[in-house]
Amino acid sequence: MFDIFITPCYNKYNTITSKKEVITFYIVSILEESFVSNQCESSNENCIGQLEKSIAVIGSKWTLLILRELSSGTKRFAQLQKSLKGISPKTLSLRLKELEKNKIVIKKIYPEVPPRVEYSFASRGESLKKILHDLYEWGAEPPDGEK
Repeated sequence: MFDIFITPCYNKYNTITSKKEVITFYIVSILEESFVSNQCESSNENCIGQLEKSIAVIGSKWTLLILRELSSGTKRFAQLQKSLKGISPKTLSLRLKELEKNKIVIKKIYPEVPPRVEYSFASRGESLKKILHDLYEWGAEPPDGEK
């Protein structure tokens, strides 16, 4: 692919330290700039806020991977943890709660012993499938001039 030399930086919310976070920050910045120039008047900060809010919901570490796993259907907590190698139970639980709070994921608890809990996309999450697919396709394309 191509080399990017990135140093840690700050955004208006917190310190960005990992390479992934820095790259995500730059991608979001580029998307915001492109989106705002094409869709918004220069004085309309609401457009930027909407994009920032969207990225804040799905841009956390592990969240896109969780959404990828759920895009193939309903999963139990243990199934998600097994397929997402390296995620801690605490992090998985926090990300699922955040997705549930934002009405992207539905948590269904069955009144059984032992309790059974399943996670699936809510209708708002279903609408993300095409966006995630398009993002995957975009990432698979080589930059101009590369093969």
